[in-house]
Amino acid sequence: ENDGYDNISLTFNGTYYFNDIIEVGLNARNTDAENEFDSSALGPPIDAENKTKVDQFYGRSFLKIATLNEKWIHTFSTSLTDTRNRNNDTFSNTRTEGEKLKFDYQSNIKFSMPMWPRTEHEFTFLLEREEERFRQRGSTTMFGDPNQNQELTKYAYVAEYRVGAWDRLFLSAAIRKDDNDDFLDTDTYRLSSAYNFSKMNTKIRAAYGTGVKYPTFTELFGFFPNSFIGNPDLKPEKSEAWEFGFDQTLFNDTTRVGATFFWEDLKDEIVSIFFPIPSTINSEGRSERNGFEAYIDTKLFDQIALRGSYTYVDSTQPDEDGKQKREIRRPQNAASLNFNYYFPSNKGNINLEVNYVDEQSDFDFSTFPAQEIKLNDYTLVNVSTSYNVNKSISLYARVDNLLDDDYQDVFGFETLGTMVFAGLKVKL
Repeated sequence: ENDGYDNISLTFNGTYYFNDIIEVGLNARNTDAENEFDSSALGPPIDAENKTKVDQFYGRSFLKIATLNEKWIHTFSTSLTDTRNRNNDTFSNTRTEGEKLKFDYQSNIKFSMPMWPRTEHEFTFLLEREEERFRQRGSTTMFGDPNQNQELTKYAYVAEYRVGAWDRLFLSAAIRKDDNDDFLDTDTYRLSSAYNFSKMNTKIRAAYGTGVKYPTFTELFGFFPNSFIGNPDLKPEKSEAWEFGFDQTLFNDTTRVGATFFWEDLKDEIVSIFFPIPSTINSEGRSERNGFEAYIDTKLFDQIALRGSYTYVDSTQPDEDGKQKREIRRPQNAASLNFNYYFPSNKGNINLEVNYVDEQSDFDFSTFPAQEIKLNDYTLVNVSTSYNVNKSISLYARVDNLLDDDYQDVFGFETLGTMVFAGLKVKL
């Protein structure tokens, strides 16, 4: 049977400028939603009257102070995410509550040095404190006891220095230190450079960096009877990556083309397992992702613009024998073409977008052991338009998946067909 989803959301965004120096802002969103889902028992999915009730609040406030003629900016901000879920499924009724509270201070200062003429410098410093709390309540079953309280606290310190010289050379260096309650402290960094050959309208750029991704609360402590049990022994993922690219302007600045070549090495990747119980583990060995992206962005006439892009990714991970194999749900080829027509006198536009996604592999978990299968490639066509009736009123419409293509990104989970949106915007 069809599974439904509905929500009511209320959003607020506000900014107030006391003067040219002090600015305050508040963003908030509250969502009340209900989602129906099928049984997630091992084997083929079956229809069920399962429901999840979700109450979610997100809020962020900030204070921005500009000093030294707006060359030194201080930003203080606080954000809160509060989520409460009530799950009613075939096996048990559970209740989860999660809260993330973050405080941060960011300082940006721009300056120049007389000994280095025609150069611009900027230094950024960020201090961040983040608290996460997780609480789950439910009935003990054959799969275990879901009742638990968890808490994590993390500090982060970031410093970045950027310099631009002679409107041609741009360099940056950044370092980040993470101090985490449950994991070893980690240091990551990034270096980047770019140079403009102005006479040839060519820019070359390169970057190198390291990164870390901590396990989510769900990956660590999630407990969903018969469908997923968290792994509190997970280690953070660590990555190392570089990229090199160029941008070229052609035909009197009406066309830009460019390409980026990239490589990434990932250690301790967090992957899903399904035996003896569905959970997550750190993969042994290293996962690799490398490839390139290319684009063209051109203005054919005053009212017509065209953009095309293509991405190739060779994404592999070690198998049980330590040999590299293609990662599931990662297509090797993807391409897009975007055509935009602007109405005269800035009255609006018509946009046509075509997206192609190559075939990819996945697993059929309804069999034991799970069998690897292929998901077909697909092409999606989206159309949108907007029209300004006057300075205050505008109309808009959008059609996604215009050709009603039937496709899957995850085996067994159907995607939406043709969707039509239309609306009216009024500025007061």
